[in-house]
Amino acid sequence: MNEPPRMPALLCTRCGAANPPYATQCWLCSTSDRGQSSTTAQLVPLTDFAKDPAKSRSQSRTQQICAGLLVASLVLTLLIAIGFAVQDRGMLIPLLIVVGPAYLATGLRALHDFSTDRQLKASSLLLTFMFSGLFGVLALALFVIASCVAFFVWCLTLLK
Repeated sequence: MNEPPRMPALLCTRCGAANPPYATQCWLCSTSDRGQSSTTAQLVPLTDFAKDPAKSRSQSRTQQICAGLLVASLVLTLLIAIGFAVQDRGMLIPLLIVVGPAYLATGLRALHDFSTDRQLKASSLLLTFMFSGLFGVLALALFVIASCVAFFVWCLTLLK
């Protein structure tokens, strides 16, 4: 069947909120599409919004900061791994448990975005890395807690 033509989404020039193509006012700040609010903001198509140099500068600055944080986390992880390899190789396993899933999830996210022709955004990759790392830390903490509980239960059975 024939699909109706898609209209571009409308973005508010005042607050940047995405609105449906048929919107007559912004759902977030109630700016009218005819500019009848107290400001001169209006709803514009997404393509026009993306051409605004002020918006692109702030977005590119954010992307640069996030990319720098990703590179810094990679360098820091490598330095920690080298330190563990020199001092105590047994600590490489907990490090791998914490950062392994984070790097794996971030890599898979980047591959997915690349394969679907999406623009790679450093901010989404950084968030993926941070939340995956957090889950790795939580998994390690749960493992330690479960090991302690198992040890105490085993000790209690020996006392009987």
